[in-house]
Amino acid sequence: QGTSAGAHLSLLYSYMIKNPPIPIKMIINNVAPVTLNPEYFLQTMPNAPPLDNIEPEDIEKALSEKKLIQMNGSATGVFMNSTFVVWLMNAWLGNSWNNSINEIFSNIETGELNKTNKKYIDLINKTSYGNPITYVTNESIPTLCLYGGKDQMIGIMHYSLLKKAFQENN
Repeated sequence: QGTSAGAHLSLLYSYMIKNPPIPIKMIINNVAPVTLNPEYFLQTMPNAPPLDNIEPEDIEKALSEKKLIQMNGSATGVFMNSTFVVWLMNAWLGNSWNNSINEIFSNIETGELNKTNKKYIDLINKTSYGNPITYVTNESIPTLCLYGGKDQMIGIMHYSLLKKAFQENN
């Protein structure tokens, strides 16, 4: 069990370790990021009600209808924006922020990502080992997920991605 980063580590440990020294029967995931990809740090439109349905296909619909938007501090006042997530990913790899990392953004002020940039693609690939959804299999441990519909840090998109990974692995 854990909350946020602790839940993230719980998911990684539980899904990665196939024969843990202490048997794990269940995971309680309280708002864990299941991917470090900044594209999935989204929030409900400011001053909008939380989404009624959070099935993976409904999340995709909400994205297309602009009910979910990229968290970006300058427009929404939310701290967890794509610039911060990219900084975390880069720091996790042991790198300091430098001017070359700015190339990841098409607009550094708004946190708009340049998803075709080689540095961005490399960063996504190098940090993918830290994404719990990467390790979900048909033998993964049952997981109870708790996410808030208006969470401004780790939104329901992460629940949707984890649920989709479980569904794809039966």
